[in-house]
Amino acid sequence: MAGRLDGKVALVTGGASGIGRATALTFAREGAQLVIADMNADGGQQTVHLITEKGGEAIFVRTDVWICSHDTGHRWEEISPHLLSAVLACFMRLQKEF
Repeated sequence: MAGRLDGKVALVTGGASGIGRATALTFAREGAQLVIADMNADGGQQTVHLITEKGGEAIFVRTDVWICSHDTGHRWEEISPHLLSAVLACFMRLQKEF
């Protein structure tokens, strides 16, 4: 998969369904490596499968960004180190957030 995002890494929250999944699939078609973050593990794994079966690269991380960012008032980067650790461990960089 090559395109405008070739060689980039994108983190898509809510990527298990709906607009998040559509965004992830679009980014993958454009060549991005994806980190799919969502509470819905089944849907997240399905999104990863849809990407990888077409030659793309993606991982899923189960996380709840809503609670982290809205209930506590903290930035989600501070609350979800496991999410950013997964990005760095798999792809060593992050260029896009959605």
